[in-house]
Amino acid sequence: MAKFGFVEESKGFNVSIRGKSYPVIKAGNGIPCILICLGTPSLRTISKNFAHMFEIYSSDVYWVDSGALDDPESVTMDIIIDDIKAMADALKLKKYVIFAHSAYGIIALEFAKKYPNAASAIIMIGTPLNSNHNVAETNNAIFQHKADQRRKLIDAERRAQIEKEDLSKLNASERWLREYVYRDAPRYWHIPDFDCTQLWKGINLNRLLIRLFSDILPKTDVLNGLEKINEPIFLAAGVSDYDCCPWVWQEVPNLPKNFTISIFNKSGHWPHYEEADLFDESIKKWIEAIPRS
Repeated sequence: MAKFGFVEESKGFNVSIRGKSYPVIKAGNGIPCILICLGTPSLRTISKNFAHMFEIYSSDVYWVDSGALDDPESVTMDIIIDDIKAMADALKLKKYVIFAHSAYGIIALEFAKKYPNAASAIIMIGTPLNSNHNVAETNNAIFQHKADQRRKLIDAERRAQIEKEDLSKLNASERWLREYVYRDAPRYWHIPDFDCTQLWKGINLNRLLIRLFSDILPKTDVLNGLEKINEPIFLAAGVSDYDCCPWVWQEVPNLPKNFTISIFNKSGHWPHYEEADLFDESIKKWIEAIPRS
């Protein structure tokens, strides 16, 4: 049975990126692995078994209030990618696995295009086929077609409730809890009314995360040049992930040759947490099969 909470065994220190200092948590003793962008939710949902395979580095950098940038409007996809590389360099890592949950997987793929061979491999969890209005409409159509009636009922009730609320008065973290955690649970979790509030406890998001989804990601087409990526890629796709529908990657004609899609039948958007034992076993087999340079 998977166990979580290994963070108590971790070590903390700071790294400097573009003249600003950010806290980093290090845990585990295996292959170096960076949890990119907002690291804490991923760190809270990977198991002790996973930590035995990897030497994990996690930081929330400038996605939370404590690390907020003075000029968040200046942040671009290129800057985000360069800062991931800068963190790896500051950590003095020559080779490392990138762990990217959700749309951060798009960033990981763009990183691999810009910095080929910097990462030894990429683990993506619940990553969508781009993040824009058209993709959202397609995913909604899939939800309406495939989801069962109980899931649809919970979804409709929660969306109706949120429509009555004035979210404009909320800060970024409060709004995230009402939309992502409460309203969107039927589209993110295999258990459609699962409450994941604890995963976000103490994480004070700032507006940059909202801008990532409203402005930066919609301008990115990850399919452009996708086939040129040489790094091994593992995508964990839960069948109940109706907001990102990661399993539709199977239909992409220009997938890289080293792109592995692993389907999790009792998971939604978080298969590394919802089916941790199966996820860990799948990752172990995959990582062991990668040729060592």
